[in-house]
Amino acid sequence: MPRRRRSGRWWLASTKSLPVSDVKTVETVLTDSIAPRRFTMFLLGTFAAAALVLALVGIYRVIAYSVALRTQEIGVRMALGAEGRDVMWMVVKRGMVIASLVGQCAVIQRERPSNRGDLVYPASGQAAGWLQTAGPAVTGR
Repeated sequence: MPRRRRSGRWWLASTKSLPVSDVKTVETVLTDSIAPRRFTMFLLGTFAAAALVLALVGIYRVIAYSVALRTQEIGVRMALGAEGRDVMWMVVKRGMVIASLVGQCAVIQRERPSNRGDLVYPASGQAAGWLQTAGPAVTGR
């Protein structure tokens, strides 16, 4: 222990005449070192939120299109005495079917073995086949 104190005193004595510049607190140094990662995560979160909004708008548009195709059917059902909640349940059920088909296609595409080592999956005939299968289920034709 005494040896360390002497070496520390020697260092302090030899550096007293040197000018001190760029004095920062540990918090400032830590904040500056984390800033690039923080900015990257902010951008990633922003793009993820934008992707979520676009996905929600897309699902809404598909459900709206499905309902637009069935307006005559809905009108006939209402004329024959169906209640509004029954029609609403019919639309919600169709939306849940659409959402589950989209989710299944995404899971199948994600779990597909790839020859490449990265996370980018190129479009393939398999994805097109799933979309052709899901199309008639969405439109009800």
